[in-house]
Amino acid sequence: MRVQILQTRVQSLFGGIRIPIAKQQCRSIHLMYAATTKSHQSNHKIKGFFPFDGYEDPEDVQLELWAYNKPLQKPAEKITLAEVMKDHLKPGHILVPVESLPGNAPKTGIEYHIHEVNTIKGPGKSKRTKSAASARHAKEIHFNSNAPISHFKHMMWKLYYMLQEGSNVEMHIHMRPELKQVERGEFTARMNDLSMLHLRHDVISMTLPECGFVEIKPWANYKTNCGWVFTSSAGGNPNCGKSDKHLVRAQKIQFQLESLGMGTLTREERLTVKQKARENGTHLTFNEKRRAAFQQVQQDHPGMTPVVQRLSKHFTTPAEILDIAKKLEDSTRIIAPLAESDPDLFRSMKRSIRPTDTAADILQRLERIRTQKGRSEMETSWRTLKLGRPSS
Repeated sequence: MRVQILQTRVQSLFGGIRIPIAKQQCRSIHLMYAATTKSHQSNHKIKGFFPFDGYEDPEDVQLELWAYNKPLQKPAEKITLAEVMKDHLKPGHILVPVESLPGNAPKTGIEYHIHEVNTIKGPGKSKRTKSAASARHAKEIHFNSNAPISHFKHMMWKLYYMLQEGSNVEMHIHMRPELKQVERGEFTARMNDLSMLHLRHDVISMTLPECGFVEIKPWANYKTNCGWVFTSSAGGNPNCGKSDKHLVRAQKIQFQLESLGMGTLTREERLTVKQKARENGTHLTFNEKRRAAFQQVQQDHPGMTPVVQRLSKHFTTPAEILDIAKKLEDSTRIIAPLAESDPDLFRSMKRSIRPTDTAADILQRLERIRTQKGRSEMETSWRTLKLGRPSS
């Protein structure tokens, strides 16, 4: 009720205009983890990413480098991005778009200035483990193509200190949602937009601290995402300079698994398979698959369907339903001989069975109960012999 009242007040405040909810950025790939992980089962998303080398030559890119005084001073003439990278960019000095021009003059998108990062006060030391597995992880920084300038300055400030502390830092540039189905050429043109010069990989690389360098060069899916990894010599990373080659090798392994029919489908591939199944009329909904699973349980394990239905939930997948039925059958087969030889133990084991128990779990629990029961009988006999009467 309170939410509805608040929503009504907000709508009346903005003239009934519905305020759109900001979309969450998609963390679809982790380049550093994909390059260094030893498991290739969950590494299938790397199949959609390829090295990105579509940046224009800095000698061919021109911009206006404003002097950041008060007021701003317009340069006499344009200069190339190569000159800016050579003469103006250095550790702690980043290229930033001019937020507003004097007199509210219209912007052309090529107005930039040099911003000095606060290298005296950092955001605070982050806890970094010293284990060998720490090199497989990286702190991540994500930017939208239209990220606010204040957010960009803040994250570049954090980037500077993350590298000084010895952490790996992975950066991603995300395009707008309406650009998801763009062609490769359109994506490359967008990455070279004059309003995004401050987000270029080579520009940011010039502003790193002295201990920072490139670990993984830019990779992109040529749709919405382009990312790379910076690392620091201060962290003692054993994979310094090798992760780029490891990423190429990991991608080759995924394509080899796919050719052998052992790979995992990407999201786009799954959607394609599902669409073809709908067109062929072979696509089943989740509830239809559950009903088919219960019918198979009734056929393969007669009389066990009510138990499986009681143990499963509404979100239990068909594969889990079949797995529960198989485990219950194995458990029943193991404890069935106890019904005549030891009824008390049979009832105890029957009450302790869980849907996730495997045959090994049942045998281990049975052995443990028998051991405890034997110890209890020995203790009772010892007390009877010692005291001459049963212990109370």
